[in-house]
Amino acid sequence: MGQFVDAEVARTPFGTKWRLSAEMPFLDTERPQALPLVFMGCQTENPSADEICENWLGSRGEAVYCIHRIDRDDFKTYAGGDPIRRKMNDPGRVYFGLTKLNAYWLLVAVLSVKKKFPGAEIRLLTAVDDPQIAQLLSPETSQSIAERHYLLPRWRKQTQHLNQTWNLDYGNRFLCKLAVGFGHAFFGPAFAERPHERTLREGLWRRPGNSTEPLRIKGKAFFEPGDSGLSKLLTNAAAFTLVFSRTPEGAWVSTFMPDGIFASCMILPASEMLPSDFFKTFTDCFTVLLYPALNQFVGPLPLQAYIEHRTGARTVQALGEIEQRQKTISQIEAEVAKFNIAGSEAA
Repeated sequence: MGQFVDAEVARTPFGTKWRLSAEMPFLDTERPQALPLVFMGCQTENPSADEICENWLGSRGEAVYCIHRIDRDDFKTYAGGDPIRRKMNDPGRVYFGLTKLNAYWLLVAVLSVKKKFPGAEIRLLTAVDDPQIAQLLSPETSQSIAERHYLLPRWRKQTQHLNQTWNLDYGNRFLCKLAVGFGHAFFGPAFAERPHERTLREGLWRRPGNSTEPLRIKGKAFFEPGDSGLSKLLTNAAAFTLVFSRTPEGAWVSTFMPDGIFASCMILPASEMLPSDFFKTFTDCFTVLLYPALNQFVGPLPLQAYIEHRTGARTVQALGEIEQRQKTISQIEAEVAKFNIAGSEAA
């Protein structure tokens, strides 16, 4: 189920971007660490008949290329392709170029690439005279020299045309999974007996092309138009925000991603409603914020308290303490400027 439910959301261009957005504000500027890479797409011209070249973006704009064998068609929508194949017998060959000659960002880039592509051959497109970095890179081969000829013109280009493949029902199975899980948590064993629970489970197993019947589930998909004002009010750029509500229509779960994209799914319609201590305690609306960089969550919080915190009308102590630890990219750049190498940009 993971390939077609969780991974469908996590292993996409948006999923990779969300993880970087949530981790960057908590970066330790004294100790370089790996950050998520953002998947941009695949080159329109393959390096060979049976291989593709993926483009990834580092935290400070580093261009990262991974060449590996072409995977099955059902992995076309997954950033990085088949994860088992990458780990087992085709880790790929990775090349990346730097944007800043800064010792801190250089180590972050190398660590990020090595974490994302464990087992892969890794080489720099930028010339860097640093023994510490050199020992982390793979030696040159006749194959790598040929691949550099393929990559260098693309790396130098200001604009590139890349391919991305998406499922039209992106994220719907993930929303069904959230609704099933929270339905059982909020309403207990009786939830399993409700007809809507079975409908949600049907949605969990729905895959592109395996059914012509419409999915009878209410909600908002990730890429449907939504209330931008609501998104701005509830989105936290360093967290994944879950909002739970009970309305005259039913009980809902909504998820707000760090960049403001959000989606919702009905957990249980009003006609099948069950008693719930959660909704009773929090007067029908509450929220939970997940901070992956800190391995921490805050909540449940009454939704009104969270909104008042967001608007400055009050301070939620737990959120305030976390926000004190967050840094803007300008603050991070100022703190790591002392690690600049010769004070110039990478070519």
